[in-house]
Amino acid sequence: EYASAYPVTAAAHMSGPYSLANVMREYILSEAEYSSPGYVVRILLGLNEYYQIYDDFSAVFREPYLGPALAYYNNELTMGALHDTLSRLLIQEVGLVQPKYIFQDSLRQNIVDFPGHPVNVALAENDVYDWAPQSPTRLFYCTADEQVLYTNSLLADSVMNANGAPDVQSADIDPSLSHFDCAEPALTRALLFFFQYLDIYADAGEAVVGNHLRIFPNPASGAFAVDGLSPGARLELYAPDGRRLKQLAAGGETARISVSGLPGGLYVLKVWDGAGTTVRRVIVK
Repeated sequence: EYASAYPVTAAAHMSGPYSLANVMREYILSEAEYSSPGYVVRILLGLNEYYQIYDDFSAVFREPYLGPALAYYNNELTMGALHDTLSRLLIQEVGLVQPKYIFQDSLRQNIVDFPGHPVNVALAENDVYDWAPQSPTRLFYCTADEQVLYTNSLLADSVMNANGAPDVQSADIDPSLSHFDCAEPALTRALLFFFQYLDIYADAGEAVVGNHLRIFPNPASGAFAVDGLSPGARLELYAPDGRRLKQLAAGGETARISVSGLPGGLYVLKVWDGAGTTVRRVIVK
């Protein structure tokens, strides 16, 4: 809708609840535990703020969960405090943190039984995966994410590609990482993905890295060298999609990296040394 005003060169999304009406709804209404029950309250409150489905929250939330929900709505509880309060109350009542028991039984059953229920309709209107991005798009996730199910990304990948998107891929950053632990490596992958679309130019045969490093030759065939490194500098070479291909520690001021066998194209070199972190392009012929 706004493509002409805000052209998108590339997009990288990270652990998003793209499917509220399918993936997240089914999970929240199941017997599964969910460690962030406050988000469930926030979503219902937010939807109601816009769609005006209920004028009395007692029709939505059971006691003893109504009080904390109202306190959060009135800015008397933070999200962290709401998570903790709801978790404690759920454990006291049902022995597990199962957010479906926050809702009135009748509401919960109606949501399950009637696809046209206003809550289901509102959730579906806020799904964001059923379209075809025309710009290169990556969906990064971690399988062990306890807050946003990784299947959101798999569903979005599948549907976007089925809709004809020219370049959409999902990628598991690390199957063992939690939601917060996933954030930093996901951001790194996103930055490396974006890097290939930056317009950075250097003289033929050599790319200047920062004020003290140089890569040569660049473009490279077979191998390239990085000169001016600090002792113990760490180097990593990445494919444009963020896959780490090589890593090594410099044994001196110069390190040699083989690119033999790599397809020709653009790669990303990341260098950590005493001067900080530097990321630059390397062209393989």
